[in-house]
Amino acid sequence: MEGPRRWTAGEFTKFGLEIIDTDNSTDWFRCQACGQAFQSMIRSGERPDGWWECPNGCNAGDLG
Repeated sequence: MEGPRRWTAGEFTKFGLEIIDTDNSTDWFRCQACGQAFQSMIRSGERPDGWWECPNGCNAGDLG
């Protein structure tokens, strides 16, 4: 069974996001549409619905 993997910066740009900071527990993104910076809600490899969404809704639902 394959374990969790890190997404590349290129994969995030497909959804209008730029990675601006990473550490061992979470990532910070910037929305390319409005410039809002926000922290992902990913914890311990779990990805809740909407973890990628800009707080302003610019890319809501883009990952399906």
